[in-house]
Amino acid sequence: MGRFGCNEQPRDFYHHYINPEASEEKLVSVGRKSTILILIGSFIFGLIIGEEITAWLIFALWIMSAGVWLPNILQVIWWRFNSWGFLSAWVANLGLSWLVVWILPRFGVIPELPDYLQFWALIILNAMIYLPVTFLTKPEKIDHLVAYYVMSRPIGFWGPVRALAKPDLVAEAKNENRRDILLLPFGCIWHFSLFTLWPCVIFKQWHFVIPLAITLSLSGIILWKFWYKN
Repeated sequence: MGRFGCNEQPRDFYHHYINPEASEEKLVSVGRKSTILILIGSFIFGLIIGEEITAWLIFALWIMSAGVWLPNILQVIWWRFNSWGFLSAWVANLGLSWLVVWILPRFGVIPELPDYLQFWALIILNAMIYLPVTFLTKPEKIDHLVAYYVMSRPIGFWGPVRALAKPDLVAEAKNENRRDILLLPFGCIWHFSLFTLWPCVIFKQWHFVIPLAITLSLSGIILWKFWYKN
């Protein structure tokens, strides 16, 4: 739904049918407003439905993201991870999540696992599919990877790509990467707090809301001061 608000709604609907002459700045503004409206509507809907479909929401929001959580990181930190690997992770996760959570326990093939074990089981099973696919398919075009590295300056395993970039750009990337690595724990804490805060509000887990809100605010201030402002 977030992708619909920030990408599909402004491009496919607003730009195509309402305002074909809209500038990029206008489309970005429409995307931001659409995303905010979707978030508010989803929050209100979650409060209305209560706990009747909690199990389904946990499955849809948490368990089904397990298999693509690590690939989302790998595509940023590892030069060899390609589009075929990500596509296979996404497709495999759809089938594996249903098998592990619903189908196999229903027929007694495996016991019904708690949520955290389902999450880690899906990470491992999915990796057994997308890693072989990644190595059995060609890497992305090296000139595209070099352009991405120079523009984004990612941390991680980029040795073969870094070797082809200009030395001065590599030096700048290394300096920036040092700061990014130091601030990475705060970024993970901020992202985790943001990701879990609103489900806790929807599920009325009030004893988690205040600590998560404080953690989100403090980590956000640190990132804003030492990362965003630099």
